[in-house]
Amino acid sequence: MLFQTFLIKIFLDQKLIPKEGGGRMKGHLSTALRMIIAALLLIPIISFEAFGWRREESLALFADFTHAASDSLAYLVGFVAAIFSAYLDRVGRTHKEFHLEEIVAAFVNLTLLLLAVPLIIWQVASGLRDPETVDSWWVLSAPAAALAMSLIISWLLKSNQENINVSVILGHVIADIATSSVALVATFFTLLTAKDWLNPAGAALVVPAIIYVLFAKTVSTREALINWSKT
Repeated sequence: MLFQTFLIKIFLDQKLIPKEGGGRMKGHLSTALRMIIAALLLIPIISFEAFGWRREESLALFADFTHAASDSLAYLVGFVAAIFSAYLDRVGRTHKEFHLEEIVAAFVNLTLLLLAVPLIIWQVASGLRDPETVDSWWVLSAPAAALAMSLIISWLLKSNQENINVSVILGHVIADIATSSVALVATFFTLLTAKDWLNPAGAALVVPAIIYVLFAKTVSTREALINWSKT
């Protein structure tokens, strides 16, 4: 909260905007703070998955590592958009339901989510062709930790879903929750039954869910852009 207070002090001490603008600006700064916290929460996950990938030479962990890294980039894009929104409110811009910087950030984050789809498809195809042998129970800790962090981040961001960019980022989080949940269950049964094909088969189930989220968020972002262009 000290970081948020510091940001609010920087912006509000100039007294360049009316109180109602200040309220919206505080909301943007709160969003910026949540984005930074979300990105920081992913650092141990990214580090752990990178370590596991290097140690076990696991394709699944490599895919999870790159996916988590793209998510952290999405949170940083959200942070920049929120700070820019706060600045524009500070100088007294006309308030609209949707703002251009939020829509642009949403499209950037949709692109990052889109890039995750071929990565997972590649992981599934490689895994089905040449399944990795999973024989270490500690591998379960990676999807379990990722799932826990995704649930925390979902709780952190869900209060601001009217912001189109935050809504798209929550789409990222939903995809993460689905991916981590399936990875956790599939890895558990792989270890239990010694059937290595279960891991890539489980990952294949996630692809339609991510495509659905991507389509739904693209439609809502397009509608936001049309709405913005008419005002």
